[in-house]
Amino acid sequence: MVMRTRATTKRSHLRLGDTGELAKRRAERAATAAFWSHKIGAALLMLVAVWMFRSLLVDPRFAVRDIEVVGAETVDVIQVQEQVHPRYVGGNASLFLINGAEVAQRVAKTAAQVERVNVRCQLPGRVIVTISERQDVFIWESAGRYWWVDIEGTVLGQAAKRPETSHGQSVILIRDVDGASTDPEGYIAGVPWELLRDLGEVLPAAREYEYTRAFGLVVRVTGEHWPVYLGHDGDAPTKVGIMRRLAEELLAEGVSVAYIDMRHESRPLYKAVD
Repeated sequence: MVMRTRATTKRSHLRLGDTGELAKRRAERAATAAFWSHKIGAALLMLVAVWMFRSLLVDPRFAVRDIEVVGAETVDVIQVQEQVHPRYVGGNASLFLINGAEVAQRVAKTAAQVERVNVRCQLPGRVIVTISERQDVFIWESAGRYWWVDIEGTVLGQAAKRPETSHGQSVILIRDVDGASTDPEGYIAGVPWELLRDLGEVLPAAREYEYTRAFGLVVRVTGEHWPVYLGHDGDAPTKVGIMRRLAEELLAEGVSVAYIDMRHESRPLYKAVD
């Protein structure tokens, strides 16, 4: 009776051990199945996402159809549109391929007069490029080449041509008559840039000036194109007021003028042609 009890107890222990091993193996198989199920599900989701993204890229509904350039005064709008995407002209650019930060960098590099650029994309196919141009900039011309220069005389970069504003008014140009700076880099010294800015405000019709070391800024007035030496400093409104009155008097008297010297506005001079 005692021996039978011991055998039964031993078989019970064996059955319990087998059950524990079986449960462990089942748990391992379940964990493995769950792992691969997760992996396969993630892979399928990735494939679906790639397929959907590719479909969006080729979907004509999201092709860039409109690039609006806001704030451009002297910047070439067509050039800006080409910087948004090189395939824009052909109408094949997807809105989802437009990287606003990269576009802003490209626009700023191609237009030295640009101070800030903001790019926004709007579904289904519109890009808005907002440009802030530098204020008080000029064009320095020397030997047939052009440079953008700011109010401090800092050379911002070369210009392909002399630009016009969106209102049809030319940017003020300074012509390097005696070769003061034929290939400027960094800074153009000697030119009275602030006086030039002030002259642009009180004499808006004059969009071209000459510069020489001896006479400073030179502007040509009247239909006879009399040269007026404006110098390197002084008060622009005072200079222009005296110059206008003197020119009117000389024209009324029929005097032929070689030049008017306004370098010192308190002592204006002129030379008549013999």
